[in-house]
Amino acid sequence: MKSNICSVLVTYNRLTDLKKTLKAYVAQTLRPNYLIIVDNASTDGTTEFVDDWSSKHQDAFQVIVLHSEKNLGGAGGFSLGIKKAVELECDFVFLADDDATPFEDMFEKLIDYYSNTSDKDSIAALCTAVIDQYGFSGIQRGRIKKGIISIGREKISQKEYQAETLDVDLLTFVGALIKKSTIQKIGLPLAEYFIHEDDAEYSTRIRKVGRIVCVTSSKIYHLNGGLNVKNWVEYYTTRNYIDYIGRHYPYRYVRYAIFDKYIKKCSIVALLLRHRSKEFRKMNLEAIKDGKAGKLGISEKYYPGIYIR
Repeated sequence: MKSNICSVLVTYNRLTDLKKTLKAYVAQTLRPNYLIIVDNASTDGTTEFVDDWSSKHQDAFQVIVLHSEKNLGGAGGFSLGIKKAVELECDFVFLADDDATPFEDMFEKLIDYYSNTSDKDSIAALCTAVIDQYGFSGIQRGRIKKGIISIGREKISQKEYQAETLDVDLLTFVGALIKKSTIQKIGLPLAEYFIHEDDAEYSTRIRKVGRIVCVTSSKIYHLNGGLNVKNWVEYYTTRNYIDYIGRHYPYRYVRYAIFDKYIKKCSIVALLLRHRSKEFRKMNLEAIKDGKAGKLGISEKYYPGIYIR
């Protein structure tokens, strides 16, 4: 069985996690043809490690290391890696972070399902099930629910993962196997999102050309430690969500998204009920304005290392 897969792995300052993950890639029962490692300007020894590691593992798969001169965020890192991947001779591009460790037969299960399905033409992408410390992760895969004025996201329940496959609308870039032909139709992820909502936006484009099928027997482990919501990341979550809704849905959904984010993150409700600081509320107000205006890219005020009270 051939994989015809180019795997893209984005890493930034998580050397311990990266070493564990790379061991799991080498141990796969069906290895990808190519492994592209995107080093997002790491400062913890990752740069030196991946150069040495790649020179020693070319017999496992062809390893290509892309060193970015600056931190492009997850969105920029995956965009860079996918751009390189579509230049190679492969049928699929697989996406995962440095802290996502594949089960030994992850690739084999994905390719086995695709090889044996009679409905290949309808499929634009496949994805694994994501396992975290609580079991099957509901937040890594989901469905879109349209209301009259708002867009909802429905998590996949633990019970649903008992099925052999699931059709989903949303996937994260943790265990995503996208057809090269799909990428050639829809383009690259939006690098200017930097972090957050880039995978939701990309999923929506994927769904416009075909199905996303989750193969539940194919698994990847992702330790979901979570992020403190009172930090710089929230700026991108808010801004990018509003931009994403504006790109894909009628303006009434944008109006509601702005209203919802304002109430929850900027208003007196955010202060009294959620105990959000003035600094935090101001940051999200700027994010709403920037999202509405389409002002994207890395913010000069909110970036890795900045802490918002």
